[in-house]
Amino acid sequence: MALVRRLHDRVWPRSVAHALLPFAGIYYAITRRTFTPLLWDVVARLVVLLISTGLSFMAVELFPCNPDSLVFGGLSDAEKLNIWIQSAVGLVLILVNVLACLLPVRAALHRTQADARRRLDAHA
Repeated sequence: MALVRRLHDRVWPRSVAHALLPFAGIYYAITRRTFTPLLWDVVARLVVLLISTGLSFMAVELFPCNPDSLVFGGLSDAEKLNIWIQSAVGLVLILVNVLACLLPVRAALHRTQADARRRLDAHA
């Protein structure tokens, strides 16, 4: 029954659910009896988290701004530019994190569907 469910799954909605809903991966692993998408999701998130944390720290070090200037005003033009650059880097990293969570899960779901098709054909 779980193999048939895997074949009828739509890949993009499941990938988005894995990326956005906290327990969607665990639910899928239990109901479809496969841990492949969940494992790929966890590994991809850890790798992207390490990379994006490093890039975020690099952006803060390369484009510094004084936090007191933010509160009390008096930002120089260079500090304003640095804040904009840090914000842009942060936005790009968020988008990369979302895409990096979608694509590996999508590939894993295709792989589990192919495995289910192969196992059902061998059993029939």
